[in-house]
Amino acid sequence: MKKILLMAMVAFAFMACNGNGADAPSKDQKAIDAATVQAPSLIGQAPEAVDKALVKAGFTQADVEFAKVAKRHLPARAPQMQNAEEPVEVVYLYNITEDIMENEDQSKSIAYVNSVLAKGDCIVIAMAMYLEDKLAGIACDVMVPMKDSCSLIYTTVSDGLFKQMPKIDNVYATWQGQVGKEMYTDHAAFVAALAAAKAVEANEMGSYMEKGYGYYGHWDYPDEAEIAARQAKNEGIFADCSMFVIDLAHMDLMGF
Repeated sequence: MKKILLMAMVAFAFMACNGNGADAPSKDQKAIDAATVQAPSLIGQAPEAVDKALVKAGFTQADVEFAKVAKRHLPARAPQMQNAEEPVEVVYLYNITEDIMENEDQSKSIAYVNSVLAKGDCIVIAMAMYLEDKLAGIACDVMVPMKDSCSLIYTTVSDGLFKQMPKIDNVYATWQGQVGKEMYTDHAAFVAALAAAKAVEANEMGSYMEKGYGYYGHWDYPDEAEIAARQAKNEGIFADCSMFVIDLAHMDLMGF
């Protein structure tokens, strides 16, 4: 049986590109935005419209079999899908191919990923989920080269999603975030804290009842000790990584 290297769906192998950097290259930010910030406008649309938008942003659609393999390895994600009906899942890849991810020689796969991130580029994997031929949600994982300001790639997405929500009133629109152990109800303060932090984990969750969708975000920027622990635990497959996850779902379609 093939040894499958699932680098963004479960955990992620890539090297650090330490130094001074800003946000993602413009073409990468375009791809990231298409699967995150622009996703609310795609909710409820047909697969053809979603495919057109993601392909235009630089994604390629993966083989259906890959999605089936990936699903078996997926950890629990938020928002959780409560609907008993099984969604149809379509995986899209940016700056990586199925051949690289499924290569039996993991050293070659890791070398490829390292080469992409060494150039300062990002790798993105998005899973579009459909119910009754309508987009019900997108799960997006992004691999980010580790730089001093790499958190700005995540905060750009966070700002883009939050700005689409109305005034927070804890009834029709809710939001909360966490940076390290600190909890936030003020999004601006959350973004400022995250942008200033380096070795930190952060989470946020928002819901917009009027439009019926919710989103969850997670940012992971490990310190040297955590990187060494991951490398030891996973026999060198997991390296130092900076990454984030955005899950967005239509609450009615997904059974909330």
